Amino acid sequence: MRWLPAIAVLVIAYPALAEVEYAQRETAHFLFEYAAADEKTAAYLADHAEKIREDVTYLIGFDFKARTTVRIAPDLQTYQHTQPRVIVPEWSVGAAFPAENLIVLLSPSAALEDGRNLEPLQIFKHEVSHVVLGRALAGRSTPRWLDEGIAEHLSEPWNSRKTFRMTLAVLTGRKIPLSRLVRSWPKDRDGARIAYLESQAFVDFLFRHGAVHKVVDALRRRESVEEAVASATGIPVRDLNTEFDDFLTRNYTWVHLFIEGDVVWGFASFLFILTVIISAIKSRRRLRRMELEDELEDPGGAGRPRRRRPRRGRRNREELDFDDWYN
Repeated sequence: MRWLPAIAVLVIAYPALAEVEYAQRETAHFLFEYAAADEKTAAYLADHAEKIREDVTYLIGFDFKARTTVRIAPDLQTYQHTQPRVIVPEWSVGAAFPAENLIVLLSPSAALEDGRNLEPLQIFKHEVSHVVLGRALAGRSTPRWLDEGIAEHLSEPWNSRKTFRMTLAVLTGRKIPLSRLVRSWPKDRDGARIAYLESQAFVDFLFRHGAVHKVVDALRRRESVEEAVASATGIPVRDLNTEFDDFLTRNYTWVHLFIEGDVVWGFASFLFILTVIISAIKSRRRLRRMELEDELEDPGGAGRPRRRRPRRGRRNREELDFDDWYN
């Protein structure tokens, strides 16, 4: 009975939430709930859901039979208040709750109204990873860097944009100590971006050691995070942070700002524009110098009108004015 006042408050405070009518679409392992406006999004996700789940369970090395509910919230208010236990950051567009076997997604159309363009399949992959890993480590404390790193790895593989941002974070000293990403996570958008990148970089570091499955298995045996990573990689706990810092320093240097394709083309475009500007400035200076030479040249005396030397590629002012008027 003690819960009744709280329930009443929720109903009174957010009456619009009860008016949302959800349709349903099922697959072998998912139940999609969505408003009529999001039918196409739900169908698109349902078409790819089972393959995504298969990839995630294989990568993590864990599977389960229960069907996962995927609720697509039609607006920001519904999205915020559909979360079972937490208030998510304002920039959030997806959330996963492994204990409830629930994924909550913001409708792409609602995000677009808020000025954000979403790729729903990418976000769905991210949240499925959270659910699978969370259920694999049920009752155990999951390191945030592992949870977010695997989710990022699955939803958006490493690319030139991520390399650029990670390199800037490393070179400007904005790296976050790995130990701080075990239990906590930055609340601001910029800090969270670096944390996501660093977590994915560490998961990439683990993949290079073939250690992701081993870390998950060790955590399931209730080893500590440090012990799990050390046993999986063979790197002593005392050396782990140093090894990872060395990994970042070696792999994200000034050179990486120029070797990635997107950056190269951007830099080439910059050089081209700079060349055009410099050429224009030189041409203007050359023309001005020619004009000054003409003004200084007066072979017939001060009272005699000067004849200017013809300049290649330049029409006289009268012709130019006429052409401008005529056109």
